[in-house]
Amino acid sequence: MGTEPARAGLETGKGAKMKTWKWGAVAAVVAVITAVTLSGLRAPEVTVATLKRGPVTDAVYATGEARAERRAEISPEQSGRLVEVLVEAGDTVAAGAVLARVERASLELGRAMAEQSLARARAALTEARRDRERKQALRGQNVIAVAELDSARRNEEKALADLRRLESALALEQDKLGKAEVTSPMAGLVVARAADAGEYVSAGKSLFTVIDPSTILIAVDVDETQVAKIRAGQAVTVTIDAYPGRRFEGKVARVVPLVSNLTRTAEVRIALTEPPEGLTEGMSATVNVVTRTIPDAITAPRDAVTLTDDGAWLFTVKDGRLQRVEFRPGAGDDSGIEVLEGPLTAGDLVVLDPAEDLEEGMRVRVAK
Repeated sequence: MGTEPARAGLETGKGAKMKTWKWGAVAAVVAVITAVTLSGLRAPEVTVATLKRGPVTDAVYATGEARAERRAEISPEQSGRLVEVLVEAGDTVAAGAVLARVERASLELGRAMAEQSLARARAALTEARRDRERKQALRGQNVIAVAELDSARRNEEKALADLRRLESALALEQDKLGKAEVTSPMAGLVVARAADAGEYVSAGKSLFTVIDPSTILIAVDVDETQVAKIRAGQAVTVTIDAYPGRRFEGKVARVVPLVSNLTRTAEVRIALTEPPEGLTEGMSATVNVVTRTIPDAITAPRDAVTLTDDGAWLFTVKDGRLQRVEFRPGAGDDSGIEVLEGPLTAGDLVVLDPAEDLEEGMRVRVAK
């Protein structure tokens, strides 16, 4: 009788322990499931694209700006104060058109003084010539010595030299007066004006820029490692920042045969097939020069690829986790980059615009 309660108490204790163990196991399972669920919810979301097989073009990218082939930086040939400016930026001018005038008063005074000096020189030459003729006649009569005649001849020669010098001085003053007008050497569009009426300007200082809009090309700087791929006549696609959402077709007009010592680039000029209305100098542009086409290749979206000095890499998504895959890139255009070598096949999912905190092996969620 004395042992029954003890036994019952032992069984009751074992039952409590069993229930406690069961509840602990259930809690552990719930915790694991919760952790997995929360882990899945915390996994970063990525946008993916599928690797495809198809044609890809090899292209050279470069940036530059619109630039006129025919342009003139127009400077006054005579220093002075501007008394009149006749054009504004945006005006169309004809060849020979007067753009501005420099003050003439001081120039006209200079010409008047030169004319007076020349008149005196002419009178002096006339007098010297008469003196030489008179003394030449007297010498013929042996009235004067040879030295006196020689002196008269030298005076005449000096008077003639003075006359020639002053004639040149007058011509110079007249030329200065003629240069008081600043004219355009070509027909075109005024795109810049650097002075206003009343300002003092120096000879040689650029006052106006005139361009021929019909000669505007797209000038870009191409790295010396790429320029050898480019030839005149190659097809080009151009985007211009001033015309968002539009693409323009063109061709390589010329490759300037000079590599800059400073930038190690060469200038390439592009002629647009149909330039847009309003295209003018200075508009920034990006060009895509197609150098060859590969008809059948596996291509990775450009936004998925990170280029390095040794090649390229991207993230693929397999079984919900990231894998960092390196490959050797080939041809490329704005749509994709050719996969020359690497463990990538058509149909692989690759991450577009990968965030900097993504890592190999990380669990991710694919955006729908």
